[in-house]
Amino acid sequence: WKSNLSGLESANYPNPYEARREGSEYWGKYQLGTSARRAIKMSQYTWEEWKSNPQLQEAAMRFWVDILYRDLKPYIKKYDGKFLNGWAITESGIIAMSHNTGPEPVKKWLDRGCYGEVPCDGSGRDATRFLILGNYDLEISK
Repeated sequence: WKSNLSGLESANYPNPYEARREGSEYWGKYQLGTSARRAIKMSQYTWEEWKSNPQLQEAAMRFWVDILYRDLKPYIKKYDGKFLNGWAITESGIIAMSHNTGPEPVKKWLDRGCYGEVPCDGSGRDATRFLILGNYDLEISK
């Protein structure tokens, strides 16, 4: 799942751990933004420290997935395994999509039955592309 997620986030970089558009707040292999790094208590790291530490980035992503899961648990329980408006909704797809846009837009979209305004990332790209990361076991402590 993480490998495929990073493929969506940082595939255009020779070293995905060093992925960052000029001046962007989204850093590294998984493009963790400022608010995600704050949520996992890793906002103290500089870009130089972040890009040169793959172990840090892997640990950060593990913490971030756990935080997203805790926040999204009621939505996962309600929507996992459903087929809504042409979309197969799964736990790992919900988490992947929320990683991309943040959980609040995804919650609203799910509550509308996957109709209406589709969540978009900071670049304006449709976040439903992350739903292809469904049906993975994220090995979350539940």
